[in-house]
Amino acid sequence: MAVEIITEESLQLASDFHHVKDEFIKRLEKQGLDHLLSPTPELGKKHIYAFDGKNKVLRYKTENILPSYQSRRKPILFVFSNPHPESVSSGLFLSEPRSGVFWQRLYETGYFQISKDQLNLTSWDESTAKKLGKLMVKGEYGGGFLFYLSCLYPIPTRQMSDFDAIFKRGKELRNSIEKDSEKKLLRLIKRYKIENIVVFTIPLFSKLTSIRKPGWRGLIKQEGNFPNFPKAEHIKQRRASLHLGGADISDINVYMALDTGFNSKNLTNSQGEYYFSSILAAIFERILASTA
Repeated sequence: MAVEIITEESLQLASDFHHVKDEFIKRLEKQGLDHLLSPTPELGKKHIYAFDGKNKVLRYKTENILPSYQSRRKPILFVFSNPHPESVSSGLFLSEPRSGVFWQRLYETGYFQISKDQLNLTSWDESTAKKLGKLMVKGEYGGGFLFYLSCLYPIPTRQMSDFDAIFKRGKELRNSIEKDSEKKLLRLIKRYKIENIVVFTIPLFSKLTSIRKPGWRGLIKQEGNFPNFPKAEHIKQRRASLHLGGADISDINVYMALDTGFNSKNLTNSQGEYYFSSILAAIFERILASTA
């Protein structure tokens, strides 16, 4: 049975409660997102954060797209660092204005097949996120793959740097978050029989593979090198085995797509083709070839 995209979770903060609360409020106010913070210890319909001072707990909403497993389709897991508050608020991954184009680029790979009668990804309105979320949860698209989306860390912040700053002081708390997050991801991988993971930032690729300085890192910083993409050998170099929780899991592949940290989703070649889509398509093709 498919799982709801938006779910509620909680984190025991103990002695770090006041520091974490203050850091959260400071950043939410600066970013104009303080309307997402509940004024009470309970989460309201429109809120994604609530601080319970009595129990020293942070209650929050997070997101996953976890369609029911289908044996005839190849599962692929997209892993992100942590959710964006605005996407959680709207009810769908990557639905905030800066990131919504991700879905169009996925469509352009040819492996996420939907009709314009189902959805128009080039023109979003108030109903788009809800319709797309429903489609993703039910797996109502063609292309041979079943896409799962999850985050390593479930607590929403605008940037990963915000997350790091908020939980920097409490080392014990941060270590607990790290371990719990890794365990949850491994359970998800096992439950949905995931063999291939795709990530979109170098730090997350390094985190999941223990490869600190990928040999191809410099290439994706230079637009002049983009015409060389996507060569089969280059895609091979962007793959490594999962290394998480202190163990190598050699039968699970982690692929590095084009790094979104360089605002790469709208970069094109001379033919107007998007490199982001081309790299994703090449990864999908390699996955199909390796399992044929």
